[in-house]
Amino acid sequence: MRLMKKESGFSLIEMMVAVGILGIFAASITGVFASQKRVYVSGERSLEVQEEARTIVDLIAAETRMGGFMVPQIGGISSVDGGVANPDRLCVSDFAFVNDETLERANTKFKGAQASAFVGNVITVNSTDIDADTQLKDPNGPTSTNDFVDNQVTPPAQKGAIVIDTATNQTWCAMLNTSTNTSVAILAAHAPPAGWFSTAANVVVVPATVYEIVNSWPAGCIVGITCRCESLPGTSNCLTRNGTLLASTIEDLQVQYWVDDQLIAAVPGDPPEPDGILNAAAPTPEFPVDNLDNPGAPGGTRDNSLIRRVQISVIGVSDQTDVGGTKRFVTSPRPANANRVAGVADGFRRKRFQMSVLPKNLLPELIDDN
Repeated sequence: MRLMKKESGFSLIEMMVAVGILGIFAASITGVFASQKRVYVSGERSLEVQEEARTIVDLIAAETRMGGFMVPQIGGISSVDGGVANPDRLCVSDFAFVNDETLERANTKFKGAQASAFVGNVITVNSTDIDADTQLKDPNGPTSTNDFVDNQVTPPAQKGAIVIDTATNQTWCAMLNTSTNTSVAILAAHAPPAGWFSTAANVVVVPATVYEIVNSWPAGCIVGITCRCESLPGTSNCLTRNGTLLASTIEDLQVQYWVDDQLIAAVPGDPPEPDGILNAAAPTPEFPVDNLDNPGAPGGTRDNSLIRRVQISVIGVSDQTDVGGTKRFVTSPRPANANRVAGVADGFRRKRFQMSVLPKNLLPELIDDN
């Protein structure tokens, strides 16, 4: 009679227990990996926002430093305040309209396009060839003497304009809809308030680069031509430069000024000049000035020729929310920025960058040759 040997192994119950434990362990590891992935993706989005916002600030600051180059000092920089609910619109005088040969012959700044009539949004001027240079601006582009058109892009693009009232030393920042050799037409959505100009004879126009955050298609623009932002209508993170998309993750642009309008006479009997000291005391603080045309009490307008410092702030925002399952991984409201109030928490990553710029072409009174 043969005896059966007893064989060792796992019972069904033991196998089920082992599989259950392994499943619990695997689920825990999966949760850890998922959490780490969310952290990584969130960090990547934050880094992208930071890099783009910093790049935008550097670009705007670089052009702002050149504001006022070869144009009237008062027309170097201008902006339209968006108030407590909207971004600002910034205009910086364009320095690319003058070529090197013309610059070598020039012994003073150009006066700009002198207006003779203002009907609706159309300003009739003596000429849009600011530097009186009939030579080709871009060797690879079409011939044009209109300094309000950018011929270095295809198709040629319309620039913006800083409109100056020399009687009041006010400026207006606007995108142009069209321009000819003898006229410029302001985009309807950027038209100045009624009665803003004193008389047409006091109006001068200079070419400008316009930075604006678009949240809807402006009235009067032609989509794809004068409105070339590629984001969908209704979005609010589309920063444009002369109507062309520059960045799709910039949520806010704010501009503030130091207006050095505390005047003193260095020598008794001499005309008063800016004292070069930042006076922040009421009733007319010199900084921050959010709205050059409505600075608050005691009211009135500020003299744009006395701008000494420009502070630029942008807020970058991620293109997606940080969401983990049904619970938001991060809630980050849009922070208050300059005179714009804070937003609500919505789960988007944001980064705020700020830079103060001293436009070198707007500081003649502060230069000491000794």
